[in-house]
Amino acid sequence: MKRRALIAAVPGAVAALAGCGGGGGGDFASIGSGGTGITGGDGVGSGGTGITSAAVGAITGLGSIIVNGVRYETDQAALTLSDSDTLKLGMTVRVRGVINADLVNGVASTIESSADARGAVSALDLANNTLVIWYTKIHVDDATVFAGGLMSLQDLRVGDPVQVWGLPDSGTGLRATRIERVGAGAAPIISGTAQAGGVVTCPL
Repeated sequence: MKRRALIAAVPGAVAALAGCGGGGGGDFASIGSGGTGITGGDGVGSGGTGITSAAVGAITGLGSIIVNGVRYETDQAALTLSDSDTLKLGMTVRVRGVINADLVNGVASTIESSADARGAVSALDLANNTLVIWYTKIHVDDATVFAGGLMSLQDLRVGDPVQVWGLPDSGTGLRATRIERVGAGAAPIISGTAQAGGVVTCPL
């Protein structure tokens, strides 16, 4: 399934989304895959000069990028970025390329990314480090990168428009790897697989 799902054209999809969590539970089973439609690597095989790899993870370092502990050179990589003009810390990405024999360095051939959620914050729980966007509970931890004028969850207010990248949480919802403030006119998005009623591509 192509992860990105905008809601606006199919009335039935709105009902399906509302049924996925009401006030904030968000039963999205596979939300959080860096806008790529997968929740893990596609597998690893042997190659002539290294290990051919496909991986999904958050960017934890720049100057090249570090994903899942591997530093990928990006000079020759083809970039497909839907919600940013450049790679940034905390963005979740899908990287294809070759990993060197040392297993800590590699060369990326393609990098894809898009945000997992964008919209107004509908609920905040500072005690439990969560926020809600489009019925989906989003968890924040010490690794979450804040940007766009945000320093922490405490800088947010209900109604603030934000954009979120993340990975699957241990339960339902999303573990945010990057949260940034966006303009009020930014188009809303949410992505994932609805547990009730099968796969839903929801126009928001």
